[in-house]
Amino acid sequence: MPSNFVVTNAGTSACNGTYYADGTANGFPKYKKNDSSSFCWSSPDGRWLFYSSVGPGGSETYWYYSNNNGQGESDPWLQTWSVNAGTGTAPAPELTVSTTPPPTTPPPTTPPATTAPPIPPTGDSACVQSWHKLGTVKRVIFDITADSADGSVDAIDLEQGLDGFLLRLATVPGSPAPSSNYDLTLTNADGVDMLQGVGANRSSSAAQDARIVYSGTANHPVVAPSDQLTLNVANNSEAGAAIRVELYFGCIGN
Repeated sequence: MPSNFVVTNAGTSACNGTYYADGTANGFPKYKKNDSSSFCWSSPDGRWLFYSSVGPGGSETYWYYSNNNGQGESDPWLQTWSVNAGTGTAPAPELTVSTTPPPTTPPPTTPPATTAPPIPPTGDSACVQSWHKLGTVKRVIFDITADSADGSVDAIDLEQGLDGFLLRLATVPGSPAPSSNYDLTLTNADGVDMLQGVGANRSSSAAQDARIVYSGTANHPVVAPSDQLTLNVANNSEAGAAIRVELYFGCIGN
């Protein structure tokens, strides 16, 4: 199998360039542009995607997707491509196999941002995580119990990586109920809320369900297994409050 290919004529100029093999994603080869600014990989539903290393709001966003579905085994240079409305720019990219060998030394990469060390937990809040596969969609459930003294909840690191698109957020208040209009965020290593604000002002009495999309679009945020994600609960003061959070992620259909 050729180890690299060249992208030309893409309306999103950052997509153009030479891509080299860079490990795997979802069981298929993944490719990285020579300047590490963009990637080509096979999503969970078998479509190939071109996406940026840092998109709107600091998270990945994809520009173009292949017109196949469930055919991730086909090489990306054999695909036809469509523009992802709202993020990509026409025309779609053109791919040709390249015989140029990969660089002998890795391209320079931006060092990770320096972050302060985490503050050790001080209360007795708790969270039990359970992970489920529902066909091509996956669900992680967080059963949270707030601190018995002040209702605070320590930051919750995800036990596994998420992969694909963030689809839906559901919350169910338990007993004792949390404070009205408590907030949820799912932050990455840069502190960006991957829930795009849909976790704000949750009800203390009713179950709620919300789609996770970029504001003003129908585009779901993309997450990768390497992303360091943390679930945060804020603005709850009810001691021992019980909250169930359900997060759905995976692939999307045609």
